[in-house]
Amino acid sequence: FYYLLVILFFAVFYSTGGAVDESGTGSGALLNLFFLGVYVLYMFLLEMLLKGRTIGKIITGTKAVNKDGTEMEPGTIFRRTLSRLVPFEPFSGLGNICNPWHDKWTNTCVIDVKKSHLNL
Repeated sequence: FYYLLVILFFAVFYSTGGAVDESGTGSGALLNLFFLGVYVLYMFLLEMLLKGRTIGKIITGTKAVNKDGTEMEPGTIFRRTLSRLVPFEPFSGLGNICNPWHDKWTNTCVIDVKKSHLNL
């Protein structure tokens, strides 16, 4: 969902002549930093306000929790969000056991809410 918002933003931004200054060069680095900040805020606020869920997790019926099944604290959610920024982190979930770095490093996991015996 986040990436769809970014694509929509870029389509509008560039179609209106954005990211080009008077010399004709772009401001890509600043734009990248801006979207990095927006991503951190988006993921952190959603998982905090929706108690371990994002739009994608709501659609898939999943939720992020601590490994012991308890709800994540804001500090854990923030560390989990920042760890997603590590290069190649999206590929860390590939393999036999799906335990991506952002879960491994923060002792969290994603559960299926419907199949969980936890009172969520």
